[in-house]
Amino acid sequence: MTIKEADIRPTILINYNREVLFYEDIEIFHKKFHNKLKYIDNCIACDSNLVYNSFTKDGFTFQKCPQCNTLFVNPRPDESQLKWWYSNSKHAQHSNEILQNTESKRIELYETRIKNFLNRVPTHINKILEFGCGNGISLQLLKKINPKLNLLGIDLTPASVESCKEKGIPCKLADINDFALDNNLSYDAVVSFEVIEHLVNPEFVLNSINTILKKDGFVYMSMPNYHSYDFLEIGEGYRNLFAPGHLNYFNPDSIKLLLKRCGFEDIQVFCDGVLDTSIVKNYNYMKKIKLSPFWENIYNNENESFLNEFQKLLSKYNLSGNMTVIARKK
Repeated sequence: MTIKEADIRPTILINYNREVLFYEDIEIFHKKFHNKLKYIDNCIACDSNLVYNSFTKDGFTFQKCPQCNTLFVNPRPDESQLKWWYSNSKHAQHSNEILQNTESKRIELYETRIKNFLNRVPTHINKILEFGCGNGISLQLLKKINPKLNLLGIDLTPASVESCKEKGIPCKLADINDFALDNNLSYDAVVSFEVIEHLVNPEFVLNSINTILKKDGFVYMSMPNYHSYDFLEIGEGYRNLFAPGHLNYFNPDSIKLLLKRCGFEDIQVFCDGVLDTSIVKNYNYMKKIKLSPFWENIYNNENESFLNEFQKLLSKYNLSGNMTVIARKK
């Protein structure tokens, strides 16, 4: 795959999004909610109480767990505060516009994601729920590949529900936890792409997913990998480290711990990211990071053949910035 970051995140638009709109919104958010954020005592992945403050960014404290190395925002907003953010934030609305306007360039990523899903789950899987389905592109691709699949999307955004219906995809306006109350043991698989990092209580949601799944059903999720080249090379200044949009940063080991606690087994992690070197290259070009002389030489001389091979190694050894996990209900 030859896609580069600039193809799906145009530099001028992304800079305006994160360096203008975001800071305007975050000032309003803190004035409204700063003293109302909720502190949690334990790690969101392993439940250890030995968490410590790692750094502060944009008025939010990021804590780290020394037991499993999960990074998470603490104190953190509740559901109502997040709803306010996504409903009122110009940054969030502009981000959605960028997604819509670059959808045609993202299609290769989406197609690969769906093909990987179908290759990794048993062939008997038929009834599939996607929560946080957005505009329905993933379900649309699933339907295109196999029209016989029984598909449903749920989302909290009315515009997303309408977009799915326009694509001929059944979709409900629903919260996953409420949905679980009426859909016990109903689905062969529950999928979510780039959702868990946004959740206030990921453990609660995974328990709801467990309730929804049939015995031996599968959960399949993608999310950022905090123990990846792009996150660790760029550091605290990385734009993907931001709250309240992203609250949870798992790594391959810690997401396994959380899934085990929520009643899942046979857990596999894949790192399918393809943008790490492209992202680091952009940060180096904009002088936003200081690389070692070796890496400066590689990036400044645009040694693309080396970087392409290095990107493959990052994926092979679960060190790329996007990871996917599949787990079976006990």
